[in-house]
Amino acid sequence: MKREYRHVVSERLQEEYYHYRHESGLDVYVIPKDFSSSYAIYATKYGSVEQTFRKNSDEEFVTVPDGVAHFLEHKMFEEPDGSDAFRKFAPLGANANAYTSFDLTAYLFSTTEDPLPPLRVLLSFVSTPHFTDENVEKEQGIIGQEIDMCEDRPGTRLYYTLLRGLYPNNNVSTNIAGTVESISRITPDVLYRCYNTFYHPSNMALCVVGKVTPDAVLDVVDQVLPKEVAPISPEVIYPKNDKKIAAEYTSFEMEVSKPLFMLGLRDFDMPSTPVELGKKAVMMELISEMLFAKSASLFTELYEDKLITSELDGSYDIGRGYAHFVISGESDDPDAVIDRIWKKIELLKKEPPTREEFERVRRVHYAEFIRLFDSTEEIGDAFIRHLFADNDLLTFTDIMDAVTYEDTLELFDKFFHKEASSAAIVFPIKK
Repeated sequence: MKREYRHVVSERLQEEYYHYRHESGLDVYVIPKDFSSSYAIYATKYGSVEQTFRKNSDEEFVTVPDGVAHFLEHKMFEEPDGSDAFRKFAPLGANANAYTSFDLTAYLFSTTEDPLPPLRVLLSFVSTPHFTDENVEKEQGIIGQEIDMCEDRPGTRLYYTLLRGLYPNNNVSTNIAGTVESISRITPDVLYRCYNTFYHPSNMALCVVGKVTPDAVLDVVDQVLPKEVAPISPEVIYPKNDKKIAAEYTSFEMEVSKPLFMLGLRDFDMPSTPVELGKKAVMMELISEMLFAKSASLFTELYEDKLITSELDGSYDIGRGYAHFVISGESDDPDAVIDRIWKKIELLKKEPPTREEFERVRRVHYAEFIRLFDSTEEIGDAFIRHLFADNDLLTFTDIMDAVTYEDTLELFDKFFHKEASSAAIVFPIKK
């Protein structure tokens, strides 16, 4: 049977991909690259924020405990015969991994050998869930230890403390792994309910990058996935944008050599279209570079005044039901640094960066975007992220081109206000 592919080519980037909607409902993307390594990522639009949901055949919504998406990711590697799917990759010359974020779960591998045998393993184990009372109870102990270790990491604890300050009623402020208490309420029935809702092929995507052909990849998909599957449409209830902050300032003590701080700003004006979302993400990255990079005047001033010794980090994170900008760093006087950040923001609103500075930063950002196409792993990860945001990696340069100096300054003026902010600091334990 001859397959009809959608072939997308970017003359500007000199990149291409093939897309095929498999009979199971799975979207398959193949990106041919003559590199030494190949990479595959198999992902579902399901993360820690998908907590209250139903599928189209359900009458009522169900709310599951925090941490189920991450728990499910761990349990998928245990196959019905008791074997560990993770161990099957090494003999094939592949390195496998998986991760859960706020709004997606991904299973992946990279290899310098033939990618088709490990691809068959990848698709097979993600398609065969196996949950029992015994293996769920065992995993609760393992993940409970992981949660405890996360609580002992100053950076992780600081980040979730900040998110709890930014969001009064949103489970994005809960550790993706959940809590020891929440995972104790996870049962095989809960896992199967989530799996059957979100791990449907029509809610997933496969992207393979490297020395492969579309037909070869689809032959493997045909061998593993069923060709006729009743469609499922997950419906999720996300927290309403309550337009308020839970806490303006939070601090605590841990075993750290120097105080760590995070200043967060919550986005109360989330874009309603994929294009606007993409533009806003680009503008936020440009603002971050102009304000907080090592080349920015703020860093130089803070460094010369001995308030910081390492660079500031600014990042914007947006997903389903949440969006925030975070500035982080370390300082012996974090309160003074945060105060200086706000003073600098107010000064720049009156005397903004020049158009020349904006264009310089835009060129740097564009160059970084181009560089990701030198790595099969970066291509695959970025492709899935853009896909799940309803954007296309190969046409994202059009969105980048649409970002203007005037729009960026307008966003800066509207977004950076104390009323939308929260600060979190971890101090060394007082002796």
